[in-house]
Amino acid sequence: MKKLFMILAVCCYIYAGYAQTITGHLVDEGGIPLEYSNVILLNAKDSSFVVGCVTGEDGKFALANSNINGKLLKITHIGYEDLYYPVSEMTANIGILKLKTKSTTLNEVSIIGSKPMFRQKNGSLITDVSGSVLSQLHEFTELVSQIPGIVKTANGGFEVFGLGSPVIYINNKKIQDQTELRQLSPKDIKSIELISNPDAKYDAEGKAVLKIVMLKKEDGLTFQLGSNAKQNRRSSYGNDMKIGFKHQKLSFSANFSYDNTKNRSILPQTKELFLGENTHRYIQDQTAKGHLTNNEWQINMDYEINDRHNIGIEWNSSNNKDNEYRISTLDYQLNDKLAQSTDILNDYINKTKYNHVNLFYNAQWSKLLSTEFNLDYANNNNKYNQETNETTESVPKLTISTGNNMLDIYSGKFAFDYNLNEKFGLSWGIECNHINITGSLTSDSGNTPSSNYSNRENKYAAYAEAKLNMGDVLVNGGLRYEELVSDYKNLIDRTGDVHRHYKNIYPSISLIYNKNGWANTLSFSSRTSRPTFRQLSNSSYYSNEFMYQCGNPLLKPADSYIAQWNTGYKFINFSASYTYMKNYISTDFYTSSNNQNQIVSSYINYDKIQYLKANLNLQKNIAWWKPSLSLGITKPFFSCEYLGEKHSCNTPQLYVIANQYFQLPASYLLSAYYYYNSGGNQGAVTLKPYQMFNMGIQKAFFDDKLSVSLQAQDIFHTMKFKEIENIKNIHFQQTEDYCLWNYSISIIYRLNKLKTKYRGNTSIKNELDRL
Repeated sequence: MKKLFMILAVCCYIYAGYAQTITGHLVDEGGIPLEYSNVILLNAKDSSFVVGCVTGEDGKFALANSNINGKLLKITHIGYEDLYYPVSEMTANIGILKLKTKSTTLNEVSIIGSKPMFRQKNGSLITDVSGSVLSQLHEFTELVSQIPGIVKTANGGFEVFGLGSPVIYINNKKIQDQTELRQLSPKDIKSIELISNPDAKYDAEGKAVLKIVMLKKEDGLTFQLGSNAKQNRRSSYGNDMKIGFKHQKLSFSANFSYDNTKNRSILPQTKELFLGENTHRYIQDQTAKGHLTNNEWQINMDYEINDRHNIGIEWNSSNNKDNEYRISTLDYQLNDKLAQSTDILNDYINKTKYNHVNLFYNAQWSKLLSTEFNLDYANNNNKYNQETNETTESVPKLTISTGNNMLDIYSGKFAFDYNLNEKFGLSWGIECNHINITGSLTSDSGNTPSSNYSNRENKYAAYAEAKLNMGDVLVNGGLRYEELVSDYKNLIDRTGDVHRHYKNIYPSISLIYNKNGWANTLSFSSRTSRPTFRQLSNSSYYSNEFMYQCGNPLLKPADSYIAQWNTGYKFINFSASYTYMKNYISTDFYTSSNNQNQIVSSYINYDKIQYLKANLNLQKNIAWWKPSLSLGITKPFFSCEYLGEKHSCNTPQLYVIANQYFQLPASYLLSAYYYYNSGGNQGAVTLKPYQMFNMGIQKAFFDDKLSVSLQAQDIFHTMKFKEIENIKNIHFQQTEDYCLWNYSISIIYRLNKLKTKYRGNTSIKNELDRL
C-alpha cells in the first residue's frame, strides 16, 4: 500500500509540473490593460496549436491545465506588434507583458492599427482614441465632434443630438468648464464613452454622460504651450499654457488660458401680436458686435499615501468680461400701417468672477471594497450693466439697467463600490448640497419691473445599484432617491414667495447580452431636468419699450422616462429610444399686465412631450482612408395653444454627419467634415434646414512635439439658424447668424508626452451648469 501511495504522489508531482496554469497581465505602452487580445500556447518545435484564450477587460488571462514544457506563448492584438514569450515547466505567473503599437509604412503613409474606432459596450458607445487616427488630431475640440451622436451647436460648442449638453468626466472627475477640455491632447486619451441613458449612480439631472479615460501617468515633467488665431469678419486669438510634474507619489499640474474673442452676429426678427381685431407687428433688424475676454486658472495636486489611498485638492478660477454692442431699427406696425420707427443702440456688459475648490479622498480598502469622498465649494459673482438708447422722431430716451447676482454652493459626496466576486457587485452612495443665491436687477424704465430676491435649495440624494454577470448576460439595476427643498423669496413683494418640497425615486435597469462580437442592451431609466437659476428668478431684462425677458419662479422640474435599445456589430452601431417627459420646460410669450402691446418672453411648464429617436453609425478603416457616417432622427410628439386652437409641433428632425480622414505622406493629416440638419420641431420651435462643411490639414514636427493645424470652418457660410414659434396669440420668427465661419491656425508645443491628471471627482457639476 505504501508503494502505491508513493507512485501516486510521484505521478501527481509529475503532472503538476506539466499541467500548470499560466497567468499574466497584458498592457499597452501606456500601461493600459488590453482587452480581447488573443493568447495562444504553441509547440516550440512545430508551432502547432496547444490551447488558447482571450484577455478580459482588465487585460488578464489564464491558460489552465496546460502541458507547458517546451512551449511558446504567442500574443496578438489588432494594431499592435505580435509578442512571443517562451514558457517552461517553471513558468506560472508571467506578470505584466507590454505590447508595442504597430506602425507600418506604405508609400510613406503611416498606418496605425485597423480596428474600428467605435464600438458598443454595456449600452454605451466607446470611441477608442489610442491607437487610432483620432489620437493624431490636433486638439480635443476637433476630436469630440467626431463622436457619433455629437453635433455642433449655435454657439460653436457641442451637444448630444436630442439630449443637450452632456455631463463630462475626465478619469471619473466631473469637469467644471470647457477650458479643461481644451487642455487635453488627443494623444493622451485612451477612450471616450458616451452614455445616452445613464443609470442610478449618476445625478438624476444628467441628460447624457461623456466619460474620458486618460492614458496612464508617468513620472516626469510636462509642459504644453498653445496659441491660436481665427479670422472671419473680425479677428480673435487665444493662448494657453499647462505645466505638470509627477514624482513617485506626488502629482502637480497648473493651467492658464486667455481668450480674446471678437464676433459679429446678424439677428433679424419679427413678432406679431394678435389682440382682438388688431395685429401688432414688430420688425427688428439687428446687428451685434461682441467682445469676450476670459482668463482661467487651474491648480491641482494629489498625493498617493500608498497604492490604495490617495488624496488631493483642486482650485479653479475664471474672470470673464462679455461686452456686446447691438444696433437695430424697430418698426412698429399696427394693422399693417407703420405706427412708429425707433433706432436702438444697446451697450451690454456682463462681468463674472468664479471660484471653485474640490477636496477628494479615494481609497481601496480591500480587493472587494473601494470608496470615493468629495467636498466642494463654489462661488459665482455676476455684475450686469446695460444702456439702451432709443431714438424715436429725433427724441432720445436712455434706459439703464443694473444687476448683481451672488451664488454659493456647498456640496459633499460619498460613494462605495463593493465587488463580491467577478459575477456580482454593488455600488451605493449619498450626496448633499446647499445652494444660496441672492440677486437684484433694477431698470429706470417705468414699464419694466425691478427684482430683488433670494433662493435657497437643499438637496439630499442616495442611490444603490447592483450588477450581476451571468456570462453572456449582464444585468444592472438601481434606485436613486432625491429630496429637494427650495425657498424662493421675493424681497420686494413677499406674496411672490415660493416654497417647494420634492421627493422622488428614479429607478433604472439594463439588460446586456454579448455573443460572438454582437452587443445588445435594453435599458430603462428615469431622471429630472431642473430649471436654471436664471429661469427661476423674477429678474426682468429690458430689451426695448415693447419687449422684455423675465424668469418664472413657479417653474417645476421636468421628469423624464426613457426606454432604449443599443446594438452593435463590428463597424455598425445602432440605437433607438422612446422618451416621455412631463412638465416640459420651454419658451412662453405673454403680454404685460401694464401695457397690452408689450410682449414678455419667459418660460413655462408644458404638460408633456414625447420623442422617438434613432441613431446609426458606420465606420470602416480602409488603409489610409478613415470614413465615418452617422445618421440620426428625432420624432417629437408635442402640442401647444396658438390663437385658441391646438397647434401640433410634430415635424421630425434628421441629421447626417460624414467624417473623412486621410493619412497623407510625411505625417500630414487631411480632414473633411459635413453636417446636415433637416430642421423640424424642438418643442414649440420650428427650425429650418441648415448645414456645415469644414476642412482642415495638420502637420506634426520634431517627433510630434510641435503640431500645426490649419482649419476652415463653415466654408459656405450655411450655419444659420432660422426658427419660428407660434404660442398663444404671438407669432415669432428669427434668423440667428452668428457668423460661425472662420479660418484659423493653431500651434501647440508639447515638451514631452508625460502627463499628470487630477483624480478627484467634484460633486456639484449640475448645479454649476444651472448658472
